[in-house]
Amino acid sequence: MRSRPGIGSLLVARMGSTRLPGKVLRIVRGKPIVEHLIERVRMARLPETVVLCTTTLPDDDVLEDVARRTGIGCFRGHPTDVLDRCLSAARAHDIDFFAIIEGDEVFCDAEFIDRVAERFLKTSADYVQVTGLPLGAYVEGIKTNALERVCEAKESSDSDGWPRYFTQTGLCRVESLHVQDFGDLAFECRMTLDYPEDFALICAIYDELYVPGRIPSIRDIMTFLRANPNLCRTNHHLLAVYADACSRFAPIRLKGAPGR
Repeated sequence: MRSRPGIGSLLVARMGSTRLPGKVLRIVRGKPIVEHLIERVRMARLPETVVLCTTTLPDDDVLEDVARRTGIGCFRGHPTDVLDRCLSAARAHDIDFFAIIEGDEVFCDAEFIDRVAERFLKTSADYVQVTGLPLGAYVEGIKTNALERVCEAKESSDSDGWPRYFTQTGLCRVESLHVQDFGDLAFECRMTLDYPEDFALICAIYDELYVPGRIPSIRDIMTFLRANPNLCRTNHHLLAVYADACSRFAPIRLKGAPGR
């Protein structure tokens, strides 16, 4: 019998991006960006398992190849329902709690994966949300049996804005981890990957900070950006585009209840 819950990291990625096709396989400093992200995620101490969660669609065969080549697990599931896919992956890999990292959060940091897991081990929360990290370094934590409740209750397979199922439905006990270290810069820099301008910023960061065998932490990256504020202007206009897209998410719908 395990002495503690099984903890994992689930990295959610697919090839179906339309705004920047094949974005997770874009090459940065000689390797696909998803492999850089895998390196970052594997630095966390507490998760025993790292699983790349992708879809059953043929286009995503290449991501299964990436998982095999890098020596992490792979699970292929629902083409559109991210939560269903993650639930099936957690069950398949005997994971009780996991950090979830989306493939465009290319600067997700091991420090905060571990801090999310630590908060769960201390509180047994259903969902651990993190505030104060820049877009592009987000991480959340989900208890598998809480995800089972959410998947049983939700009416739609639409996964846009999925954190709302944990924070706005009353189905889960939520813990918040507030990061104050980066101040306003966390809200002024967009470090996710969705458009060509995002890729340009990511390349600039890696060109300056990446050395094989040494993974720059999010603290290193934010220090660099604070010293080079012009770089954040590369894609700053896209923060408003992102906010507008979030405002247009479909309402949460639970079985037997009106839309929220």
